[in-house]
Amino acid sequence: MEHVQLPGSFAAELGRIIRPGGLFLALTPSRFHYVSLIASCTPTRFHQWVNERRGRERQDTFPTQYRLNDRRQIERHFGQAGFELIGFDSFEVQPNYLKFSRLTFLLGAAYERVVNALNCLSSLRVNFTCALRNTKKDSVS
Repeated sequence: MEHVQLPGSFAAELGRIIRPGGLFLALTPSRFHYVSLIASCTPTRFHQWVNERRGRERQDTFPTQYRLNDRRQIERHFGQAGFELIGFDSFEVQPNYLKFSRLTFLLGAAYERVVNALNCLSSLRVNFTCALRNTKKDSVS
């Protein structure tokens, strides 16, 4: 969902095609994580350069928007489209982006331990999952 340019239109279209009572499940990066913050400040061509070094084809790197990448944005845009947020969880994982040096990896591992241990820092975790139920009555099949 980090690539969605028009979050209201995206949520509305999902509301149209997901039947009443149906679910939309998502796994996406948090816009408050350090990787997302760095990605927000760097051009797509830099992302392409980094990903080429990681073995990904240049054309498989897409511009990031981060317009649906926190709980508030999810609740706002999907709520307006007739969805109810029924589940939200965040988690931090191994800092693979930081494997280029031992020091950065160890710092990332320490960060992982801290943000996973303290719930007040949950918005700083790399990913979140959400479950949304379509509550509208007029959806198409």
